[in-house]
Amino acid sequence: MKIKILLVIILIFVFCIGGTAFAMTDFERQTLIQQIQAQLNQLIQLLNEMLAQQQGTETWSHTFNNNLGYGSSGADEVINLHLALQKENISYAPDDINIFSTGTVRAVAEFQEKYASEILAPWGLTHGTGFVGKTTRAKLNSLYGIALTPQQQQQQVTTCTPSWSCGNWSFCVNNSQARTCTDSNNCGTTSGKPAITQSCACTPNWSCTNWSTCANSTQTKTCTDLNNCGVLTNKPATTQSCVNACTEHWQCAGWSNCIFTDAYGNGTQTKTCTDTNNCGTTANKPATTQTCIVSYTIDKKIMGTSVGDAETKKPMFSVRNHETGEFVRNPNNWAKDWNLSATSVDSSQMYGGIYTRAPGTLISPRHVVMAHHAGPPVGTVYKFVDMNNNVISRTLVDAKQIITSDMATDIEIGILDSDVPASFGFAKVLPSDWLNYIPRIQGAPYLGSADNVRIPLLSSDQTLRALVRDFWFGISETRMNNVTAEESNVARYALTDRVISGDSGFPSFLIVNNELVLLFLYQYGGLGANGGGPAISYYKTEINTAMANLQGGSNPYQLTVVDLSGYPMY
Repeated sequence: MKIKILLVIILIFVFCIGGTAFAMTDFERQTLIQQIQAQLNQLIQLLNEMLAQQQGTETWSHTFNNNLGYGSSGADEVINLHLALQKENISYAPDDINIFSTGTVRAVAEFQEKYASEILAPWGLTHGTGFVGKTTRAKLNSLYGIALTPQQQQQQVTTCTPSWSCGNWSFCVNNSQARTCTDSNNCGTTSGKPAITQSCACTPNWSCTNWSTCANSTQTKTCTDLNNCGVLTNKPATTQSCVNACTEHWQCAGWSNCIFTDAYGNGTQTKTCTDTNNCGTTANKPATTQTCIVSYTIDKKIMGTSVGDAETKKPMFSVRNHETGEFVRNPNNWAKDWNLSATSVDSSQMYGGIYTRAPGTLISPRHVVMAHHAGPPVGTVYKFVDMNNNVISRTLVDAKQIITSDMATDIEIGILDSDVPASFGFAKVLPSDWLNYIPRIQGAPYLGSADNVRIPLLSSDQTLRALVRDFWFGISETRMNNVTAEESNVARYALTDRVISGDSGFPSFLIVNNELVLLFLYQYGGLGANGGGPAISYYKTEINTAMANLQGGSNPYQLTVVDLSGYPMY
């Protein structure tokens, strides 16, 4: 009680004296501030002495009935939490006695990991979250709580009932089938787990290639059992005799890279063919030249789109309510088949009355990348929506700007208070040699010149639309740009729009193997519909270092690099 009275005295003292400062000169106001600071320091010292005396002379107890986290500062419950942490020899510095901020989050996480088997294990966690929830309160109350009735104790017990879901049975192999069953509640037991193996009867289903060319009076073919039974029952013959004759047998190398003739990937390819039977004729020789075009994944998705139906295909959500937190993905969105959950849809920090500005984009289950000049402060709560309309909230607990030896970039890396579930995708990044995989027109003076091929990108903006912009002019290792699509490409043009103020921090992706590959976040935009920012791939080393420093531990998350080895180099 004495501690509470002293805290009230401090607050009344500050408010009462502060009101007299308005009628003073600057010198008088500065002198008053110094006097107030000195008196506050004395009161705070007295408060700490009373806390120390209370710990040394009283048997302290308290029952924690409320969850605690960011936003709980000022509550009496925070003071009692700090007393409990002090008894555990866990520091909550630099937070004050009634403040719940980064110091308290770290201290609570340390307490949770100290008693991980009772606090974290029931939820399938190994790392502390810093949030004082049900199992954390139960442990605090078991150590320092006022004696509870049996009914109250039962209410604090966390039970875990397995919820098993199983995949389909595998093919029958050696008269046996298998399947995988997973407990979505992660209880850590096998109670009630369904059978994962069973016996079966397997009948081979043979599929054979055509007979080979006659060589040395013999032809061969390959036969495969589609049921993988592991037996040879009823397998067809794979060799037969034949009569040799000079039949052209052409073997061809693969097609060369496309030699482009315009900005949309049209060009020609060549290949070399050889008759292994050396018949001396060309009657059945395959064509050795052909026209070609780079078939981009995005162009396939938007084929047939016109200006008339584009406005129904751009929005990523058909329902978007920032007040209630309800989000429903648009079934007509042209990019709906890709996992677009990496970018936040809502922020607790409103900018210009708009919730969606200054987003964070996931680059790991725990890390986000943001535009430094627009990035929200630590403590901001982000909302993410997976492709099944599940909404989660995560708090930004720390952030670092990417600064190199010669410049400060607009890239900022943040860490969230906990991992997002597996259904929420995160973006990959390009490898260091990505420039070798960008198509360019033969004879173009340099990569990113106005003569090169225009590659479609998936971009988003502050209205949460999926847009198409061209990755084209002004490309370099350190900086990337895109522009609005040309009117001559009807589908891209229907789904394009220019970059405007407020789009800062929104991402632009390349689609590779149906996965999102983050190129850059918008730092600038304007006339001519150009927009761009620092190339994420160029700063991979600095970003990985920031991710490791923010997360800590021996095995922190790092960037995931997309594999381009199956694509042609130019």
